This record gives sequence, structure tokens and C-alpha cells, in this order.
Amino acid sequence: MIPTKPRLVFQAKIERGPYMRQFRRALIPAIVSLIALAALAEASNRELVDGVILGIGAFVAIALGIASTYRALAGLIRGLRARDEELRFYDKGFVWVRDGQEHRYSWADLTAFRETVRSAYIGRWPLFQRGAYILTMRNGQVFRVTGKYGDLRKFIGPVRRFAAEVTGTRIGRRLRNDKPIRIHKNLVVWPGGVEVKNKKKKSVDIPWSHLNIKMRGRNLLIQAWTSGKFKTIATYPIHEVDNLGGFLEVATATMRNHQRQRFEK
Repeated sequence: MIPTKPRLVFQAKIERGPYMRQFRRALIPAIVSLIALAALAEASNRELVDGVILGIGAFVAIALGIASTYRALAGLIRGLRARDEELRFYDKGFVWVRDGQEHRYSWADLTAFRETVRSAYIGRWPLFQRGAYILTMRNGQVFRVTGKYGDLRKFIGPVRRFAAEVTGTRIGRRLRNDKPIRIHKNLVVWPGGVEVKNKKKKSVDIPWSHLNIKMRGRNLLIQAWTSGKFKTIATYPIHEVDNLGGFLEVATATMRNHQRQRFEK
């Protein structure tokens, strides 16, 4: 079988150079505006120029100085903080280059994927993007994809599927080997169901035959069949849950096997 070429799904590049160039370019007009203010002050002392003209000149010099100083400082701060980085995510894994050091991983090396991003958009443009998509690898290496790498919708669209597939496979394998897996400090998945802590911080075991999983906004709801209906036992913000996509895949398939009558309606 001929191996297929990896398909690029997301790419981003950050360089320190452009920020430092912004600093140098903005520094020149900032210095010029200071010199102009000094010259205007000297002209005012000698009464060489009309006061109205001096006022207009001073206003322009101050406005230029503030804008240029802001751009210079912004470029300097970003330049000092930034590291040369390049991200390339493929359908088979990803390559992350930091300061010339290359990190290569296949999706099979991913052990935990967490979504902590909160964002808002106006059309194609991000209004804000807070948090990160956090990838923890088998060797303990952690990568955080944040808004500085661009529109995160372009990242999470394809990557969520790959992460869910590999983490779901790992969760299923552990359950088949009669081993539990913790995806939240108060949520453990067992071969026979899930163990949660309710609002009173008491542990509750819910077998697959009585379990329902729902997503409501940015929350994961764990429900149990009680008195003829499903009632919410625990709620977890998704930014606190590891491997949410993989868990949902496994939970959905397992609930179908244990609740055939419900899912075949």
C-alpha cells in the first residue's frame, strides 16, 4: 500500500523581526515630534510665530508623538516577548518549530486535549480570542494554540476531529482493559459507567444503562435516569474537561449498546 502524503490543515508563523522593525520605524517620528515640540517652544519664547500657528503645530506634534510612541512601545514589547515559531498541523500529526528547534508528533502521541478558548467574531474577523487549545503529548510536552496564531476557528475545525478520534480510541482501549480514566477532577469513566460528584460533593455511580450526556452551551451535563426521566446530576465547564471529544464519542456508542430501546426509537 502506497502511503499517502500528509494533508496540511492549519499553518501559522510568528517572527520577532517584524515587531522590532515596527519599533524602529515608529521611533523615528516619535523623536521627530519631540524635536518639533522643543522647536515650537523656543519659537514661542522668542515670539517668532503667531500663537494660533504655534497651537496647531503643537497639537499635531503631540498627536504624532503619542501615536508613534504607542506603536514603538507595542512593537518593542511584542518583539521582546515573541519567539520565532512556525506551526504546521496535518491530518497525521503536527510540526511545531520554536526558536529553531523542531518538534514532530503524530496524533497517536496525543494524550490529552483541552479546549479553554472563549471567543467572539464579527463576520470573518475575531473580536476577541481568550484561552487556548492545549495539547499534552505522551512525553509530557505541552503545546498551547492561542489567538496570537490567527483565527482559531481555522485550527479547531479540523483538529478537533483528529483529537477526538485518537483520545476516544485511547479511552475505549482503557475501558476494555478494565481500567478507569479521569477526564475531570470530579468525573471518572469506568467500564461500567461513570463516577461523578454531585452538587453536595458526594460520589454517585451511574451505569451506562441509566446515563445520558448532554452539551448545553459551554457545559457538559451528566444526567441519570430517575423517576421516569433524566435528571442532571453534575455539570462541568468544558474548559475543565480533558479529551471531551473522545469521551463523547465513546459515551455515545456505549450508551447506544446499553440503551438500545431508547436509541432505536
